[in-house]
Amino acid sequence: MHCEESASASAAAGGTNSAIIAITANIQPEHIEGYFASGFLGHVPKPFRRNELLTVIQSAMIAAAKQDASMCRARTPMLN
Repeated sequence: MHCEESASASAAAGGTNSAIIAITANIQPEHIEGYFASGFLGHVPKPFRRNELLTVIQSAMIAAAKQDASMCRARTPMLN
């Protein structure tokens, strides 16, 4: 199973959100769009710079936390 398929399968199974980031030399727009469409929360091109990687990790973790909070509110009507 490719990474994109794995991310999509995880999302379809209703699992908790993970901060999945693509770290790859594939920088064509269609590849990057595919990563995000599959559930990735970030993309860092190789070779990467440390600060760029840390920024994308932080952004992906914030996005995953927001998605988790949103899913929790949807499952718990009294919190809405």
